[in-house]
Amino acid sequence: MKVLLFLLSLNCLHATPRLSSSNRPINPQSTIEIVFDKPMVTEDRLGKEQANDLLNIKPVWNTKILWRAQNIARLVPQEAPTVGVSYKISTASELTARDGSKVEQTTFDDLVTEGLSVQRTRKRGTLRSGGYVLFFNDDIDPLTAAPFFHFVRPETKEQGALIVAALAASCASSEEHQAADPVASEPQWTELFNGQDLTGWQVKIRGFELGDNHGDTFRVEDGLLKVSYD
Repeated sequence: MKVLLFLLSLNCLHATPRLSSSNRPINPQSTIEIVFDKPMVTEDRLGKEQANDLLNIKPVWNTKILWRAQNIARLVPQEAPTVGVSYKISTASELTARDGSKVEQTTFDDLVTEGLSVQRTRKRGTLRSGGYVLFFNDDIDPLTAAPFFHFVRPETKEQGALIVAALAASCASSEEHQAADPVASEPQWTELFNGQDLTGWQVKIRGFELGDNHGDTFRVEDGLLKVSYD
């Protein structure tokens, strides 16, 4: 009798779900699954995309559900997640397992996406060259996106403080890079004059062909490049 009562009580336990994600913050390639302790669907529903009547997602994210196993549902996004958003996810209020037991409504930890990332690129290790690169979480059409981006001057002290903080972080990152690889971060110079002759130079004097150094007009004396019309 005690054993029978124990088995009946186990059968009445709620199938508490768990949410797993292949990585956090999430991105369009993330694998997101909800795992239940009990079978939730019949085998004929496996491997088929279905309307997402399993989860409440705020803000709205257009997704479907694919049952990978009778107790494992995979979220199938129909669009990339919005950049810089925290999705609040919970199970629907009325879910029932295959054995008839009620599924306790569960609120999961938020799924967060990375914000739009702007990074400064450098050329030959200097801060005065290079440009800015925008990192999105999905493929975009640059021509469509370009009109939505522009530089603005700080209108408030708060905005000014944010800009100063961003510049400070950029400088700190650059210093760390230079400390890690001082040779790679040093400016590279190109030697134009070897101090001995006109190797690498092409002389052009008006009225004469290119390369005709008429009268030795351009010459090297004592390590200096001189021009003389004598």
